[in-house]
Amino acid sequence: MIGEGWDEQTFQDLFSAVKHRGPDAGGVILDNRVRLGMHRLHLRGPKGQLPIRIAGGVAALNGQVYSNCSGLRVAPIFNLADEVDSILEGSADGMFALAVASADRQTVELQTDAYFIKPLFLFEDERGVAFCSEYAPLLDLVDAAELSWPALAELFCYGWYLRDECWIGNTINLVRQGYQLGIDGQICAIDKIAMDVEIDKFSLRPALQKSISSCLEGTGPFGLAISGGIDSTIIAAEINALGFEDLTTISVVLPENDDGIYTISELGLPPGGAWEKWRHVVVTIDSPQDYFEYFEESVRCFGHPTTMSSLPLTWKLAEAAGDNGVRVMLTGEGADELFCGYGSYQRVQPHRSPLDYYSFQQREQLVDELLGSRIREATQARFTELYGDTRDLRSIEREIRLSRLLLRSDVCFMAFGIEPRTPFLHRGIPEFAMQQPWDRLLLMGGKHILRETWNIELGPLSSRPKTRFLASDDLIFSFARDQEIIQRMYVALTPILSDEKLTNCLELMQDRRRFNADIFCLLWSLAILLESAIWGGSQNSVHPAAGDNV
Repeated sequence: MIGEGWDEQTFQDLFSAVKHRGPDAGGVILDNRVRLGMHRLHLRGPKGQLPIRIAGGVAALNGQVYSNCSGLRVAPIFNLADEVDSILEGSADGMFALAVASADRQTVELQTDAYFIKPLFLFEDERGVAFCSEYAPLLDLVDAAELSWPALAELFCYGWYLRDECWIGNTINLVRQGYQLGIDGQICAIDKIAMDVEIDKFSLRPALQKSISSCLEGTGPFGLAISGGIDSTIIAAEINALGFEDLTTISVVLPENDDGIYTISELGLPPGGAWEKWRHVVVTIDSPQDYFEYFEESVRCFGHPTTMSSLPLTWKLAEAAGDNGVRVMLTGEGADELFCGYGSYQRVQPHRSPLDYYSFQQREQLVDELLGSRIREATQARFTELYGDTRDLRSIEREIRLSRLLLRSDVCFMAFGIEPRTPFLHRGIPEFAMQQPWDRLLLMGGKHILRETWNIELGPLSSRPKTRFLASDDLIFSFARDQEIIQRMYVALTPILSDEKLTNCLELMQDRRRFNADIFCLLWSLAILLESAIWGGSQNSVHPAAGDNV
């Protein structure tokens, strides 16, 4: 926290709210108008004073820096101060959110990694500035919540924010770039230094092997989220090749879309390998009531209205990992967005604009019913302004799909004191992927580079199509007729949406052909957040934007 308007108890409450992210150690500095705290999940390296003392001041770090990269030079890092220095130098390969208070305490610099693997959120009002690794705890600082209709419209149209502004006014923003915060209240954006790492097709497998080895550094215990798809199977094959035996693999089995596996033997790994000593855990969602409860619990922790029906599934996966003692969880996040893995990408033909991928007439009709065509058209205009010249869909997907999926994993796993790690997003692999022409990736089919590189290890799995990790539309549709949920929506949402608009939208979605799971999940999650009153005010403190469309 920065500024004289904050009291000591408010800082301590915020700091305590994220203790689950680092239950092993913690510390704070309280100096003039700067308060900085850090909790640590101690997985490797020596113990030390927290926050971290460096030559230029004092720092709080969330995440891991795996190596110091300059060109092809790679050097491992195990010291927290060195990790901070490598981030400030722009040579860090890892995942991080960093705050550095200058030695004279006149400024605080914030940085996040290029993919928002480790999130950071920035709050500002007349009392000063506060920042935190999670969004929901900052809502407790909001005295009177005013919705940002542009940000909410972005969620309804595209599933995530197009800019840094979040759904509660312009009070809390994402930190997706660097900022310098002055104790005088000034906030200035700073450019982050791009990391220079190059690999080629023949280096792809060694690069992923090194990345997986880095992700297995530390005391653990380690886990792997495994679906039976090629991403997690590749990671499993490489962990097995390393001879790593102390691993817990966890699958959320969804029979309706063939996701998850019941036994590790289904992966077809070679007999006699380390995998035979792995412990496999199968997680199931036993009933709609279970999903209902996981949805509510995970949404409150996530803090944002969301389209992601996968959020409760990730929450259940994280809970199972915690129950089985896991402290580090490897996931395959990023491979689909980088290597063209979603089957739906095939809708984008080379002669068409990638923006057409996000155009759905059925969804637009529901958004018009809820928010009005003027707001929807203004949102589409912002989208076109940002991405109209983009020819590579991945540049958009990195921002509006991968960001929210990574945030989903971070919030869910860290809620149970577990650090998620993403091998496909390190060691130059993203840079290599983005060098592959988008049109060629489409022509060759989803993730053909991964399938070719690991063809022998994958065997029959190399031709298995992508399976989406989400709840079925049929399951979500069953809640659209649940009178308890519908009534709660009316109570929570009619203060901000007219009764007529909400009624028309929900009635339209009673027809299975016009139902949209994304829109329903957004309405359901928004209602949960509004009725929970998790900020300092009450539901009645929410003020709709002016205009005849809301």
